Amino acid sequence: MNRRYLWPLAALVAALILTVSHTDTPAQKGPAAVRVGGGGQVGRFVVAHASDKQIVVLDTTSGKLYRATEKDYLPHSALPKQEGMEIPIPPIFGGAKDAKRKEELRKKELEEKKRKEDGDKGKAEKEKKESDEKGKKEQDLARVKAKEAADAARKALDDAEVGVKKAQDALAKVKKDVQDETDPKARKELQRLSEEREKVLAEAKAVRDRRKQQLDEAKKRLDEFSK
Repeated sequence: MNRRYLWPLAALVAALILTVSHTDTPAQKGPAAVRVGGGGQVGRFVVAHASDKQIVVLDTTSGKLYRATEKDYLPHSALPKQEGMEIPIPPIFGGAKDAKRKEELRKKELEEKKRKEDGDKGKAEKEKKESDEKGKKEQDLARVKAKEAADAARKALDDAEVGVKKAQDALAKVKKDVQDETDPKARKELQRLSEEREKVLAEAKAVRDRRKQQLDEAKKRLDEFSK
């Protein structure tokens, strides 16, 4: 055989062996895969010797030698077409299950957000109701105290009026005794007593004025709750 054709033939035989060895152990295919490039165990089988009568091929993995003669040669048209490797790849958008799961998560998030908003709203309404009730109770209590203060001031003013009336009556009696008394010494004593009665009357009137002022202030505070 012409040596010019020897090396191409040797290469074809090596490619044939590589193809057979590759097709003997098919890879499992995944549910989602893409075929890229040419497969095979590149570099495992190499031409160890070549002549015009035979080609010796070495399996670099096992160390075995294979001999190919002219009867093993096939025409170029018999070369099988190499299939690419299938490499599993994940779905770009996660697939239908992923989309469903994301939708469920989104719904749960919305429901949780709504529950939180409803809870915050209910809590705010409850706090406002409690605050209003507390304010009303405090206002009612203050009104009661203001009324009690006004009643006490009115009673104190009445007592002061009674004190003034008694002081006036006592002073009037002493003055009448002074006029009726003929004994100079007794009359002088009655005049001194009259001066004391006038001081008591002045003090009684001062107390009455203070009680009246206190009553006016108590009424003013009580009137504020009616506005």
